[in-house]
Amino acid sequence: MRLSPCLCLLTFFVINAAAPVCAAENGKSACPAIVVDIGSGSAKDRTLVCDGVAKARTFFLAHGIEVQRRIRVRLHGTAIGERANHIGLYDARSDQVELLTFGQARHQTAKDSLFGMQTNEALYVSVVVHEIAHAIAHQNFEVRPASLVAQEYIAYVAQLSTMEEPMRSKILHTYDLDAFGSIDEMSSTYYGLNPSGFGIKAFRHYQALPERSRFISGLLSGAIRPAGFETEGW
Repeated sequence: MRLSPCLCLLTFFVINAAAPVCAAENGKSACPAIVVDIGSGSAKDRTLVCDGVAKARTFFLAHGIEVQRRIRVRLHGTAIGERANHIGLYDARSDQVELLTFGQARHQTAKDSLFGMQTNEALYVSVVVHEIAHAIAHQNFEVRPASLVAQEYIAYVAQLSTMEEPMRSKILHTYDLDAFGSIDEMSSTYYGLNPSGFGIKAFRHYQALPERSRFISGLLSGAIRPAGFETEGW
């Protein structure tokens, strides 16, 4: 998830769709649907990532969409490669989510805020949801390459749907944007110019849908195909 226009490896996380909730074992910690090797990362990082993973998975399950395979997540204590303006991203080529640590995300957004806000724990968890949503959606897209608009629509809807209500209300009030009127209004150009604005308009569109699960399933199956260029992961 990149900030508005303008790593040193710490730890690995492995999400397992079939993993139960269990106690620590062999130096690893466990939480719902994820086995965590915290390495030199912090307990807070582990807890926040676990929270985001659980929320993302719950969002998809509510729409009848399953996690198909393990998802790897790598934390970075400095910039993510050449993506200096990203807090997190999903790279479909490596099938891996890259995330800044919570502390580094706070440091980075001190100068370039996300949704007009400085990063706190709740906002960081929402970023985790966004990137995990990219990974789960990628597993379920039936048409390749997947539309960038479809990818970002699903990721932002998952992020805002699972966000804590006070924070979501504040963001929606700050942006005060109308919903996309139809699929034809959604474009990669608008996303490129205003990623957060795209997310707000997508979420409001989703809220107004009479059959939300059908729309999400249509984006994944290719039955609903927005305009715009296609890509295999961001």
